[in-house]
Amino acid sequence: MPNSSYREKRTRYWCVVIEYYLLGQLFTLGVVSWLARKCGFLRLQRFLVSGNYAGGNLLLYLISAVMIVALFHQEIGESIVSFFRVKPKTQLRNILCYTLGIGVIWSLLSFLASFATVYFGIRSSNKSFVQQSLSMQGAQWIMFVVSAALAPFVEEFIFRCFILGVISQKRVWLAYVVSSVLFGLHHVYDYIIYDGDYMQLFAAIPYAILGLGLCRIYAKTKNLCYPLAFHILTNALVGLAVMA
Repeated sequence: MPNSSYREKRTRYWCVVIEYYLLGQLFTLGVVSWLARKCGFLRLQRFLVSGNYAGGNLLLYLISAVMIVALFHQEIGESIVSFFRVKPKTQLRNILCYTLGIGVIWSLLSFLASFATVYFGIRSSNKSFVQQSLSMQGAQWIMFVVSAALAPFVEEFIFRCFILGVISQKRVWLAYVVSSVLFGLHHVYDYIIYDGDYMQLFAAIPYAILGLGLCRIYAKTKNLCYPLAFHILTNALVGLAVMA
C-alpha cells in the first residue's frame, strides 16, 4: 500500500492535471474571455483571442506552470541541484549519449512518421495551428514563449514526471506506452473533440514516438531537467525555423 507521503504527492499531481485539462481550458479560454468582454475589458479580451488564441494559451500555460512550481517547488529544486551536482564526466555522458543521442534518434523516427502521415494525406492540425500562430505579426513571440518554454515545462511534468513516474513503479513497459500515447493524444484531442476530425489520431503518432524518446531520456538520467532541456531545444529550433 502506498504511504501517506506518496498519496499526498499523487494528490498534488492530480491537482495539476485537473487544473490544466478541466479548469484551465474552461476558465482561461472560456470564462475569462467572456467576462472580459462583458465587463468592458476589451484589451484583455482581444489579447486572449488574438493571434489564434496566443494570449489565451500564454495565460493557460502560465497558470499551470505557476501551480506546478507552487506545489512542487521542493522537488523541482532538488532536481536542479542534482543536475548541477553531477560529475563532469557523468554530465557529459548524460548530455551527449542520453539526452542528445537518444533524443535525436527518436526525433528522426518521429520525423519519418510525420512524413508518412503527410504522404498519406493526413496533416497535423496542431502543427498547422502552431506554425500559423508563429507566423502572425504581434503573436509570434507570444506563441514562441508558449511553445518553446511554458508548454515543454508543463508537458514534461505531466507526462514524464507524473504519468511515467507513477506507472513505472508497477510496470515499466506500460508506463512507456501510456505516457507516450497520452502525450500524442494531448496534441490532437482538441481537433478530435471539437472538429470531429478522427484522422488526427494518426497525426498523434509522431508525437507519441517523440514521447517515447523523452521517456527514455528521463528513465536513463532520472532527472526531469534532461528531457525538459531536449524538449525546449526541439521546440525552440522548430519555432525559430518557422519564424525565420
